[in-house]
Amino acid sequence: MHTIYLFLDDRRLNVRKNVLRVTHQAKKIQKELYVDPATSLVNLAWGYPFVFFHPGLDKTIMLYQGWSIDRNIITNTLSLAAYSDDGLNFAPFDMSGNDIGEKRILANQVLPYRLNDFIFAEGQFFYLPNLTGERKFLALCIYKGQQNVFKAYVFTSRDGLSYRHEQEVLWHDGNDAPDYPLSVVYDSKNCEYLLYRRPRHTDRRIAVSHTKDFRTFSEPQLILQSDALDRPMTDFYGLTAFNYADYVIGLLMVYETPNYLVKDGKRVSGLPGHKFDGGPVIPQLAYSSDGNHFLRGERKSIIDNEQYPCVYPTCVTTINNSIRVYASVTSEEHGRVAPGKGGIAIYEWRKDGFVSLHFSIEGGLVITRQFIYRGGPLLFNIDVIEGSVRIQIGDDDNKPLNGFSFDDCAAFTGNELTHEFSFNKCHVNDLKGQVLVISVMAHNTDLFSISGDIEWLTPYQAMIIRQEKTPL
Repeated sequence: MHTIYLFLDDRRLNVRKNVLRVTHQAKKIQKELYVDPATSLVNLAWGYPFVFFHPGLDKTIMLYQGWSIDRNIITNTLSLAAYSDDGLNFAPFDMSGNDIGEKRILANQVLPYRLNDFIFAEGQFFYLPNLTGERKFLALCIYKGQQNVFKAYVFTSRDGLSYRHEQEVLWHDGNDAPDYPLSVVYDSKNCEYLLYRRPRHTDRRIAVSHTKDFRTFSEPQLILQSDALDRPMTDFYGLTAFNYADYVIGLLMVYETPNYLVKDGKRVSGLPGHKFDGGPVIPQLAYSSDGNHFLRGERKSIIDNEQYPCVYPTCVTTINNSIRVYASVTSEEHGRVAPGKGGIAIYEWRKDGFVSLHFSIEGGLVITRQFIYRGGPLLFNIDVIEGSVRIQIGDDDNKPLNGFSFDDCAAFTGNELTHEFSFNKCHVNDLKGQVLVISVMAHNTDLFSISGDIEWLTPYQAMIIRQEKTPL
């Protein structure tokens, strides 16, 4: 089984000398933010974009929401659409050919603003190819009624553009449907979806609900909340989770709320006790092996946020040899929606590029734990800034195997996503079926991942295998 080991932690390592773990920020790749032209009406600070390629149109479609600036026209948000020929530069997409049961407020409006006595409050879109029938695209929304009632409605679509309200389905039970953002991950092991959301309205923690069909949902179970290592007065805004390699990677939006309730005679929220006006929202790294139990990386931004104090990444795709993320951003602090200040930004990491092990300029050493090598290439995602890299392959006790020492290895100097080391007289595939250990020796180098057909072992498992092969 081909596995990719990212160096998010030291779980697969036995030795790490003169090597630091580095968190790499995704970098913005487009020249200008996408800002909906209706700047007098909507702000995209909470745009929460979803992006997909539409083969029938030969266009990249982006669905997002615009937050109200002019409350004489809309009191909450509008769901909107844009299109692009290259996935980078977008323009509003005229949706007037699709009936939404009411007169559109903007030509690129996707979902109805009014639904019976309720008004659209927030919504996000998802493509879920494992769902049966024509329910491949979903819009999970909340609509607001009288007395601060929030209902969790579901819309479905077969083409991603024309949506139908499924009246019998609610993705949250009760009148306190949680505010956004949301994310969805498919768990292939259990053939179900994991819906990451807040437990209830204004409860800024992260919970997960399970569903196989997006018709019935388990009760939300709390999985993440701020702790003593976070900055004071921190809330969790949302978690954008996605399957990547052998992990569920999470972009955890951390809201450093203002440490006051009233400033200059102004309350920080119209809702008593609720922090809203002021403070940054910073995306940080989280990760999981099963989608239910998450660990956290460094408490620093995983996306370049120098220009924008609030970054909300909600759509992640792989493009060639990079990881692309679409995020709503704003140059203002949380809760402020001046015209034109919020927009959609596009960022990228290199393949496997969330975290690296950085070997010092003086030289560093990493030794892995034992694994069974099943054959085929062993690939290293590696960037040699200055210097060189060699590896050594040892037995289960890290004794160098004949022909696979550092001296036998051809030094590498370069930047490759899938480098395969070579040896003078031997080939790695000669070691198929053996329990091995890899040592990496490098100078001024970033190592992002090791991948191959390998099965990681605990020391006890390696010992049992050795006993079975050793005659009494």
